[in-house]
Amino acid sequence: MLHGDWVTEAVCTNGTYIFATWRNKMKLSPPKNFTWFVALVLAVLAVLGHQGVITALAKYDFWLALVAAALLLLATLLKGL
Repeated sequence: MLHGDWVTEAVCTNGTYIFATWRNKMKLSPPKNFTWFVALVLAVLAVLGHQGVITALAKYDFWLALVAAALLLLATLLKGL
């Protein structure tokens, strides 16, 4: 809910709180195994592209690593991902 200029809480569509300033803590959940393996594969592809093992991925290495990190971040913030 918004109160003035301060956001006091953010609620997911499933009703769980992501962050509540009045509690001063975040509710985190571990990512599912499938999500973790997808992020791992993306990170390995990023490293292989950066090292030049797979030259076709060389220009996408940064974006693959960024997507892998963002996926893990979202998976810890959103329950059930």
